[in-house]
Amino acid sequence: FLKNIEFYKHKKPHFFFIHHFMPHAPYLYDNNCKMAKNKQDNDIGYMLNYQCAIKRVIEFTDYIYEKDKNATVIIQGDHGIIHKDKKTLNDRNNITKYTQYLLDRDKQELIKSHKIFNLIKIRDECKKYISNKIDQINAVRLALACNANKSFEILKDNPKL
Repeated sequence: FLKNIEFYKHKKPHFFFIHHFMPHAPYLYDNNCKMAKNKQDNDIGYMLNYQCAIKRVIEFTDYIYEKDKNATVIIQGDHGIIHKDKKTLNDRNNITKYTQYLLDRDKQELIKSHKIFNLIKIRDECKKYISNKIDQINAVRLALACNANKSFEILKDNPKL
């Protein structure tokens, strides 16, 4: 994105959707965003790729802030890390079994294992709505309300577990 941004240098407003497939297996990068020479195991590979992804997020948000302080930016993960129980998670088919195990025995641990990265940058006048209750849905709703100069109310979290 940053390498090609000059293509969009005219002043019209823009909407960009970037699907950045990181950190996801195969874990190809080290924590400095260089191609890894050796295949990493899940835990180490995930962490190194996560650190690289955070570096890229910082570079991206620094660039956006420098160019447009009023830009709205939402960066979200689609799921958390699920490398919790290596005996149970030896293969992809067991993820469902582990999720069912947590659902039956420890719903809070299930929710915790699926927490996601959620970053939102909005105009200063909308920051009064930011709280620890801003989840994926409310972040998008807040950004839309803010850009439309509408009031905003957080939808209550109601997981049906």
